[in-house]
Amino acid sequence: MKVLLVNQYATDNLGDKLIGKVLKDILEQEYHCIVECKKFELFYPERTLLQGIEEKSKLKKERKVTYIKNVVIEKIECYSIRRNRIFYILKNNISLEEIDMVIIGGGELIKSNHIFILYLDVWTKLVKKMGKSKLILFGVSSDCNFTIKEKQQLRKILPRFDYINVRDKNSKKILAKISNLKIVYSPDIVFAYQKYNKLEYKKGNRIQVSIFDYKSYDFSTIFSNIEEYFIFWYQIIVESAKGDLEKVEFFYTTPEDAICTKEFCQKYNKQFGKRIPKDFYYNEEQIIRKLAEADIVITGRMHAMIIALQYGAKIIPFEFKEKIRFFAKEWKEKRYSDETAWEVVDGVRKMFDQVKGMEQKEEEFNEGKK
Repeated sequence: MKVLLVNQYATDNLGDKLIGKVLKDILEQEYHCIVECKKFELFYPERTLLQGIEEKSKLKKERKVTYIKNVVIEKIECYSIRRNRIFYILKNNISLEEIDMVIIGGGELIKSNHIFILYLDVWTKLVKKMGKSKLILFGVSSDCNFTIKEKQQLRKILPRFDYINVRDKNSKKILAKISNLKIVYSPDIVFAYQKYNKLEYKKGNRIQVSIFDYKSYDFSTIFSNIEEYFIFWYQIIVESAKGDLEKVEFFYTTPEDAICTKEFCQKYNKQFGKRIPKDFYYNEEQIIRKLAEADIVITGRMHAMIIALQYGAKIIPFEFKEKIRFFAKEWKEKRYSDETAWEVVDGVRKMFDQVKGMEQKEEEFNEGKK
């Protein structure tokens, strides 16, 4: 079977990369699929985590000009114009002739006030118009802050899928209520990472900390400024380390967090300055190893916690938004087992079984017409 896998694998976010890698591993190793990968967000540049850090560490002036340019484009172009423009660009760059199945996912691809809904609209229209490929939405999550217009758009988009699987039970409730469709749940795809990626590691009495980027979220109702935010993080670290700051090390899974984490350590230079080596900017493999060797991981990034759980670390979630709160509620006091990885694989199996059943019914229907 030939599968077109569409997700955010090309971004500089380690979580997105892991989702793409693990789902591809499952499809190839368990179901012997031939997998082709495409970027969900068409114009997002493909880059590594290190390249993202370099890019986002450039002069603020350059970044500000780019931001203003993007905002102006978004204000000028209405939804339908942008959708049609992206549709025809995508149509000229994608061939679905030999593709049996298109899988979009996983990740947080259904977000309010975000371009992702537009891309879902474009991809689903394209697949339905260009070929006979089965269309699957798999391993995704949703927030709950949709406007009336966004809900109307989702009611048109979601029925185009032949099968919908989500990674958390809250998203299942939200999407079922909006669409009145059957929504299936299985754990996040990255819970199967360790099953397909063997790693030699050694626990070392370490606490790994990643400071969530202050500028990536509106914390105005919680913190007055970044200084107050950093004090909050410092208190969490001291409490978790029980005063032994020698155990504390730092990591990150996004360029933004890398920059903010380094800024935090520079502010608390006396306490943590020496914990930041000159080569602070790690690659993906080094970060996975840091998480595997940790005893405690403090972070606001879900996939960092998922990796840490697989290697027996205790997680201390920074519960600043709904997605993390629901994850923490389920996993904060729960131990990972191999059964969780098999639940992920079984989620893919159920998807294939459903599609095969649909194809069989279609064949029977066509035979009946003859």
